[in-house]
Amino acid sequence: LITATYLGQQAAGISGALVATLGTFLPAFLIVLFLIPWLERRFESTWQQNGVNFLRGAMPVILAGLGTSVYM
Repeated sequence: LITATYLGQQAAGISGALVATLGTFLPAFLIVLFLIPWLERRFESTWQQNGVNFLRGAMPVILAGLGTSVYM
């Protein structure tokens, strides 16, 4: 992540850093975003539902924390 952001910044400034960072995280984020509804249909137990709900809440927080750590 740090290397991709650095290289993006060196190549195209702040916009390049942003594109490189998004290119690193966006595919995984989208996979999780589209995988969660499928998982909700597949798992019926409340324990599994709680795990999916945790992932839904945790992903944006993790991505925001990683994004802010890049710029600090």
